[in-house]
Amino acid sequence: MPVALNSQLGSKEQADAQLAQAIMSAMRVSMPGIIQSFDPDAVTAVVQPAIKGAEKDESGAQVSVNLPLLVDVPVVFPRGGGCTLTFPVKPGDECLVIFADRCIDFWWQSGGIQEPVDERMHDLSDAFCIVGPQSQAKKNRRYQHQCGRAAQR
Repeated sequence: MPVALNSQLGSKEQADAQLAQAIMSAMRVSMPGIIQSFDPDAVTAVVQPAIKGAEKDESGAQVSVNLPLLVDVPVVFPRGGGCTLTFPVKPGDECLVIFADRCIDFWWQSGGIQEPVDERMHDLSDAFCIVGPQSQAKKNRRYQHQCGRAAQR
């Protein structure tokens, strides 16, 4: 006896929920990362995302995997009015990686307002790195709440 199609596929609401989940799980917004190397001349870093991704193995089971290294990631330093606050960036430093809505290639090369090179969105290759966010394991234990100060870890 044939099985009804909607009993095989589920309701429209279930299908919509699965589609929404698939879209959200593929969209990159931001995640913590760990600096692997820093190029002070290019002001870029190689960053290992600190949250694992998921993929299916040969049997179709979901497994946890490291995401690929992010290379040539522009590092953000506070800047404005012709002044930039810089500080040393070292391997092992934690950071926040932000993924641009659209391809940043032409903007990164030339500045100004640019057309996107291609249609990619929220892609691992369109990241910026903000050094400073820290896990509890690496937090600054000499934090001063009364006034601003520069401190070494």
